[in-house]
Amino acid sequence: MKLPFYDEKLFGNLAGEDEDLDVLKSSFYEHEMFNKFYEEDRKLSIVSARKGMGKSALLKFLVAKLKSEEKYHNPLIIYVKGNDLLELGDFNGKDHSYLENYWKKVICKKIMITLGANIGIALSSDDMTLVEMAELDGYKSKNFVGGLLSRFKSKIPKLDIEITQNFPENFNSTLERYFIEHADQTVWILVDDIDSKFKNNEDYQNRVGSFFSAIRSLAFDFKNLRVRATVRSDVWACLRHLEDLDKIDQYIIEIFWNTKLMRYILAKKILSYIQRFNPTSREAKWLCCTKI
Repeated sequence: MKLPFYDEKLFGNLAGEDEDLDVLKSSFYEHEMFNKFYEEDRKLSIVSARKGMGKSALLKFLVAKLKSEEKYHNPLIIYVKGNDLLELGDFNGKDHSYLENYWKKVICKKIMITLGANIGIALSSDDMTLVEMAELDGYKSKNFVGGLLSRFKSKIPKLDIEITQNFPENFNSTLERYFIEHADQTVWILVDDIDSKFKNNEDYQNRVGSFFSAIRSLAFDFKNLRVRATVRSDVWACLRHLEDLDKIDQYIIEIFWNTKLMRYILAKKILSYIQRFNPTSREAKWLCCTKI
């Protein structure tokens, strides 16, 4: 058949993270190098590659797998960009240990906000804290029951009743108690573009390097937590000298596409297009019984 090379849908979105999930699933080439990245029991995995080599697409494809495959047991999925995490805190300071602990607090806060947004009626103290955090962050509208149970500080006129709000100072402890109470709940946090706009100077090195130390620590602090992240290979090379990062090498998966694999990717995209827009064609029928 004649292919419409003028049609931008033929090869899909150049930014994998912006691609429609169903289209990405049908055109994504699953190489065996990604198997560790998908493992449900693997607590930490970081994919490294040059810019434009498919790191974000891999994260997005993992979201699709987590949602559709039974072996993951319907986990809570948190897909977040590095800039979204940076907005949750003020990353002043250069000390690696300080920044590592600060990253842990910010990541725990993000997880708690998302957990709170998914809680129906909060009955326990920790559940109420999670819901309140989500409400303040704009993720969950306040309902009547939540209003009755809230602990916001405010003086009610004439009745002179003070209602208190008590957010945790130690996010790790609150999150640990939640995981103990909800032992069957697995949380996957997928962090993309943590090295966005990276500059090879001391500030950026400490900020980004301490993030990887933090996710390594968190991944093994919480039994129910799975962490996946991406990093550009050139950025990782700039961070290797930092404290503790040599221990993270074992969790790095490097993406490299040779000419043969690039052909497979191109063929998969074309066949996916045929299957979507010409499902009755001979080529589409061939695709149904062929694995690339």
